[in-house]
Amino acid sequence: MQPLISKHYLIHPEGNILMRHIHIGLKGIYALLLCLMMTQAWAGPAKPAHPTLFEEIILEAGIENDLRQILGEHYQTFKNNFEMVANPAQLKDGGIFLDGWKTGQPDKQAAAFVYYPGQTGRVSAAYYDGRQIVHFGVQGSQIHPAIQIWAKRFLPPSKVISQARERAAPAPRSFIKPRAMSNEPSPQDQYKLRQVATSIWHPWIVSNWEMNAAVGDILATVTGEILKCSKPYVVVQAIYGLLFPYNKPEITWRVLNTFFKDIKNTMLEISQNQRYKSCIDTAAVNWRSPIEMASAGI
Repeated sequence: MQPLISKHYLIHPEGNILMRHIHIGLKGIYALLLCLMMTQAWAGPAKPAHPTLFEEIILEAGIENDLRQILGEHYQTFKNNFEMVANPAQLKDGGIFLDGWKTGQPDKQAAAFVYYPGQTGRVSAAYYDGRQIVHFGVQGSQIHPAIQIWAKRFLPPSKVISQARERAAPAPRSFIKPRAMSNEPSPQDQYKLRQVATSIWHPWIVSNWEMNAAVGDILATVTGEILKCSKPYVVVQAIYGLLFPYNKPEITWRVLNTFFKDIKNTMLEISQNQRYKSCIDTAAVNWRSPIEMASAGI
């Protein structure tokens, strides 16, 4: 998602103050993710435990107290499902969605939350324990649309059990509908984008996605990330040279469509290589939520 591109989203009526909070929140999360990777790369002998990435993120976002309040005795279970953290998704109504999972168990032990930078108390959260999904919000609030989308990935379908905490629910805010854009993919374009997507994610995951321009741009970012990761692999170098120089936000999905057959074949080669298969697996799990939110138009 180049990291999530704010130009795909309309500015909320509350204006520049809200957008500044959003950008600070996203930059903070990405900075923490980068810091963690660098720390792991240069790790020496064991040292006293430091705050986890999840703890750093909620402190940076200023929502630890809100999460503790709505989760209550479930806080530790929720926290334990954030051993790994995906890329954040910026929502069109100003919220930020973030999900995580226990190491190696993204489909069995997972959690997610939505918060609104600069708005104390506006937090929704949920976790999946392998059997059911438990949702937490303030009393009178509905299950957040982003959490509903996230919940659909767990099979077989699980009932979402909603828990409410005593607090006046903030006034509901409708999502901003995007204007019709002339640069949206045509049916033929969407077919090509879907071919690329199914070379990264399982077809059953991609089958219901709306292949709009926002999805296309995220898909291009994911593709570029995978190719960079696997660049030393000789079969990748040809398509990397063709695609990467053109990997710009305003044209990336069109470039993907131009080379979609080459990209699909290259992804197949990578997926069959024991060393580089993890490049696809890691990108797929890290970018799934942002691309699903873009598909849903939220």
